[in-house]
Amino acid sequence: MLRHIQNSLGSVYRSNTATPQGQIIHHRNFQSQFDTTGNTLYNNCWVCSLNVIKSRDGNNYSALEDITSDNQAFNNILEGIDIIECENLLKEMNV
Repeated sequence: MLRHIQNSLGSVYRSNTATPQGQIIHHRNFQSQFDTTGNTLYNNCWVCSLNVIKSRDGNNYSALEDITSDNQAFNNILEGIDIIECENLLKEMNV
């Protein structure tokens, strides 16, 4: 289990801050649902969600604006996991 977490977090840590177009398409098509206001929520695995959140600070933000402007779509997915905490954990685990 720990190895799985290390591998998952490692892929997040090593990922570029700009999400490639293929990843954006993945998030648009994978397990999407709509909330009561018509906003599309993307319920991907939390690793994918972390990648998207990281990309929101990168150059591809405009391509992801249709997801949400305030990260509401990811609040339930991350369940309080902070990306900085994850990166710090990776450094401590030397992955």
